[in-house]
Amino acid sequence: MADTLDLKILTELRQNSRASFAELGRTVGLSPSSVRERIQRMEISGLIKKYSIEIDYAHLRFMHWTIPSFWSIQKVSKFFWLRGK
Repeated sequence: MADTLDLKILTELRQNSRASFAELGRTVGLSPSSVRERIQRMEISGLIKKYSIEIDYAHLRFMHWTIPSFWSIQKVSKFFWLRGK
């Protein structure tokens, strides 16, 4: 069961999933090791299922493309880099 501090950590992770344990700790008032333990506990329990990214496709110079999930980011980068030339 998540407590108030877990909810604060989750709120911060929703804003920046790349935040370090130290950054999160400063924000929620815990030590980095306590934040790490809480996040690990939430991952193990299934409360945190995955971390993801949001891509701004305009920066890749295309708007309505679907990238197959089996493509690696290297293939995607190379494909669109070569198309732009």
